Amino acid sequence: MTAAVKHLVEEALRLAPEEREELVETLLSQQEPDEEWTKAWQDEISRRMEDVRTGKAKLIPMEEAFRRMDQAADGERSKAWSDESEERSQKVCSGKIECIPAEEAHGQIRQSLSGNR
Repeated sequence: MTAAVKHLVEEALRLAPEEREELVETLLSQQEPDEEWTKAWQDEISRRMEDVRTGKAKLIPMEEAFRRMDQAADGERSKAWSDESEERSQKVCSGKIECIPAEEAHGQIRQSLSGNR
C-alpha cells in the first residue's frame, strides 16, 4: 500500500459509517467494468433465461423466493447456533473453558460495557 493510499484509508476510517458507505459507493461506481466479468455474467444470464424457456427452471413469485431465503437463513442460523453450543459444551466438559457463576459473569459483562475494567 502506498503512503498516499494509506493516508486516504486512515482518513476514510475517521468518517461516520454513512459517509464511508457513500465513499465506497462513489469509488465503486467509478470503476471501469471488467470485460471478463461482464461477459461471464452475460453468459450466465443467457443460460438461466434458456433454462426458463425450455422448462428446465421454473419461475416462482418473488414473495415465495423471499420466504425460501428466510427459511434457509433461519436454518443456517439455527445450525450455526447449535454447532456453537455443542462446541462450547464440549470445551466446558473437557475443562478447556473455566466455568464461573452467572452473577460473576454478569458483573464482568457490566464492567466491560461501562469501561471499568
